[in-house]
Amino acid sequence: FGWALNSGADSALLYDSLKEINQEKKYPKIFGRGSSFALFTWAGSALIGGFLAVYLGYRMLFFITATLFLIGFFIALLLKEPPIHKTVYDKKFIPHLKRAIKFSFEHKTVRNLIIYYGVFAALSHLTWFLIQPFYGQSSLPKYFVGIAIFLFFLFAGIGNLIAERFIKKIDEEHLLLALLLVASGSFI
Repeated sequence: FGWALNSGADSALLYDSLKEINQEKKYPKIFGRGSSFALFTWAGSALIGGFLAVYLGYRMLFFITATLFLIGFFIALLLKEPPIHKTVYDKKFIPHLKRAIKFSFEHKTVRNLIIYYGVFAALSHLTWFLIQPFYGQSSLPKYFVGIAIFLFFLFAGIGNLIAERFIKKIDEEHLLLALLLVASGSFI
């Protein structure tokens, strides 16, 4: 539930905040750094969590994590949206939705991004949840799971840090293809 509410809202809040101060061109760099910071935090948490699982078990780690997410929820309530949006009086949602869908189909880049992100997000989230039951059944030490997840988030964070360099050097179609190949290799 929290992931669904966060998805896209964080990047929109960042972009709108930067637009408010006429710095929206810095968005890719700042978003990449922010994402890296989050991933590095998750990496450290996974490493610590792996070792705590030995002493506390996965059930207790779940409750600790849930408590941290609850604290994050209350912190998020303190965020304020930048005042750049105009009040929209058009309450005709269906015509607006139809125009947005038409726009998505007519613009190749938008269409490709929607398909790419949809497939990649679905596969990565599905994989993440499907492997969870195997953590407890594995004969490997519990801390090994923490080390593996630590490495995953560490490399994801590094990828976010260096992504801006690739964005500037590679056109969008080749970049999407490269990302698809890297993601496919990662899944395999």
